[in-house]
Amino acid sequence: MGESVKAIWAALVVNIVICLVKLAAALITGSSAMLAESFHSLADSGNQLLLLIGQRLSMRPPDVQHPFGYGKERFFWAFVVAISMFAVGATFSVYEGAKGFLQPHRITNPTINYIILGLGIFLESIALRIAYKQFSATRKFGIWRSLREAKDPALLTVIFEDSAAMVGIVLALLGFF
Repeated sequence: MGESVKAIWAALVVNIVICLVKLAAALITGSSAMLAESFHSLADSGNQLLLLIGQRLSMRPPDVQHPFGYGKERFFWAFVVAISMFAVGATFSVYEGAKGFLQPHRITNPTINYIILGLGIFLESIALRIAYKQFSATRKFGIWRSLREAKDPALLTVIFEDSAAMVGIVLALLGFF
């Protein structure tokens, strides 16, 4: 479980930094896409906090109500994160996309957006690399089988969230282009 905590903290720090940088870019350029990206990064930061809560709660010792302990908390909170990742991130992105489509405006300085998104790719790749290293240290099989049989939902959530963030940034880059 300690391996996932390091990956979660790395993802949390990266998401907070990316959120602030994207928000600054949105305020400077007036880009609704960058605003949507910043809120998505904020939601990702909240997801990391939920995973940390799940990790902490799962380490409680057994008691009368839970004689086998609280290990399942990790799975519950990973599930909550999965739901919120799609619900919060996608809802706001669709809203901002529709608003931008219905009320288009010219982006004042797209170069800033390219720089910010490039920085986002760099930072997300660091978090993804840390999570993947933690995952690789525990795997016994090939990558696909190890993903299917992994027992640490928090670490898998971080890997998939960071991978999805990379795809989202690339799509945002394509949208600006």
